[in-house]
Amino acid sequence: MDLVRFQPRDPDRLRRKLKLAGRRVVLFAGRLEPLKGPDTLLDAFAALQQREDVNEPVQLLFVGDVSSDGAQVDQRGELEGRSRALGVRDQVCFLGAQPQDRLALLYCLADVVVMPSHSESFGLVALEAQACGTPVIAASVGGLRDVVADGRTGYLVEGRDPGAYATAIAKVISQTPEAQASMRRAALRRARSFTWDRTVDLLLPEYGLPAGLADVADREA
Repeated sequence: MDLVRFQPRDPDRLRRKLKLAGRRVVLFAGRLEPLKGPDTLLDAFAALQQREDVNEPVQLLFVGDVSSDGAQVDQRGELEGRSRALGVRDQVCFLGAQPQDRLALLYCLADVVVMPSHSESFGLVALEAQACGTPVIAASVGGLRDVVADGRTGYLVEGRDPGAYATAIAKVISQTPEAQASMRRAALRRARSFTWDRTVDLLLPEYGLPAGLADVADREA
């Protein structure tokens, strides 16, 4: 992972450009396909609007395009329709795919990144977001359990209940400034603790290879 590109930055200029000043920002980054759970996040976001412990306006940003399968079923169109049906269309923005430098800024301006994936071999988005000092709420699946430190750098959510995600989001965005700063620092430390060897070990199973293969190769070289 590129810790030069993905690092904490002041996102105020981008916030102003996107008209997000004075708003809390929830960010989804990934393919717009059912496996990534964007529909769960939309339902959670609608539930979030009804909570009494959230006193500031909140904006939901979707970063990413449909996959080839998603394009066939118009996944983005379905999500836009769902946001209208839920009454949150004005608080939801679809930004499409973004270059890596802009993605890093979007991580920085977000108050929390949410990954409600059905499955996730590694969870690179979670690691990139934390490298930018942004807490992550993620499904307690696959590699996300290793990347996100539950209760310290964000929260892991069991199951697919949108209400559980809404509760976790509210916990993050309703914290005191001191608690928010502490969680951001912890997220940054977490990301920096992932050495290349550790990252490779987590990625290898995604390609059907055993963890520790890099160490074996080094010893045999």
